[in-house]
Amino acid sequence: MEIFNTRPGIGFCTTVYLSPTRTMLQRIQSLFLLFAAGLQSIQFLPQFGLLAAPPNPQHAYLADGLINGRDLSALWVLFGLGAAMSLVAIFMFKNRKQQVLVARLSIITILFALLLTVYQVHFVQKLPVEGMTPSFGLYAAVASAVLAMLAARAIRKDEKLVRSIDRLR
Repeated sequence: MEIFNTRPGIGFCTTVYLSPTRTMLQRIQSLFLLFAAGLQSIQFLPQFGLLAAPPNPQHAYLADGLINGRDLSALWVLFGLGAAMSLVAIFMFKNRKQQVLVARLSIITILFALLLTVYQVHFVQKLPVEGMTPSFGLYAAVASAVLAMLAARAIRKDEKLVRSIDRLR
């Protein structure tokens, strides 16, 4: 429960928390980070892959027609780490600098997982690229990186707002 109190002469509202947990789940950056973690968690479902291709029993990666975490376990580790970092960043609202850092690290792990997929497909396994199409997992990974970037931007904006309010005091 929140009580808004306008201080005379300053012209902004402060929030008083009456809840003992004091979590900041109503902030827009928390929603961005929550959705980013959810989209990264989709990678653990077997029907969502990063790339779809016609099934090819000659290549172990294309036996099921999807390139996903079952083909490369490092992808599961990276997407799990990115999802965990996004969830942890939600509850780091008291230290916004660390929250931005953790959100940026989440972005880096997502991008590293995507680069690892491209490297593995094209250079290590030398899989045929004809017939490969991006799957929902690829779009989910890119969307989670964008959401984490939006969250980092909103956190920085909050930090600037707090600094400007502190200068007025």
